[in-house]
Amino acid sequence: MIIRRETKNDHKEVFSVIESAFKDAEFADHTEQFLVERLRKSDAFIPELSMVAEIDGKIVGHILLTKLKIKNESNEFDSLALAPVSVLP
Repeated sequence: MIIRRETKNDHKEVFSVIESAFKDAEFADHTEQFLVERLRKSDAFIPELSMVAEIDGKIVGHILLTKLKIKNESNEFDSLALAPVSVLP
């Protein structure tokens, strides 16, 4: 297995992987693939943290971390959000 950074050429295949991964998930809204498309266009997107897993040249998994701010009454912290994690069934 090879784990590498996602490229623009991967987007169509990653879309399919995410769609397949959540197709039968009980606690999903089955639109996770569209969430990833929106996140890629957002200021929260970090290209280096959008990764794919490949086996024999085929993408079998995807993981995405995006910027997140955690705030309370007196503090603000930079963090990362993990979502979604997708693996072909």
